Amino acid sequence: MNYLAIVVCALINMALGYLYYLPSLFGNKWAKFVGENPENMGKIPWYEIVMGIGLTFMQAFAIAWLVKQMNIATVGAALKAAVIVWLGIVLVTSLSWFTWSKNSEMFFINNGYYLISFSVMFIILALWK
Repeated sequence: MNYLAIVVCALINMALGYLYYLPSLFGNKWAKFVGENPENMGKIPWYEIVMGIGLTFMQAFAIAWLVKQMNIATVGAALKAAVIVWLGIVLVTSLSWFTWSKNSEMFFINNGYYLISFSVMFIILALWK
């Protein structure tokens, strides 16, 4: 397993999340949905940042393991695997949450991010051997 690629994927994923949830993109809507003041979005407690970093590394490691086990080596195969994992795990889990919350905008915002981030990580890990 390529541990440098895992670290790079985790860092890229965090940067992608930062950009995706900027106030000018989806940050203001997301903050409204979770009851957060958009002014406070840059003031995240240190322990939440540490937890986010840890979880992102866990995601990258799990995706790297899948890429290795499935012998994914092309962009097409990486995208197919990303979509399958997203559909079968992330979307299904999110749909159960959506059933109770009925918040379709937040559902699409969050799941759009996961589809993009999983696709990027699968591609990087498939091509960087």
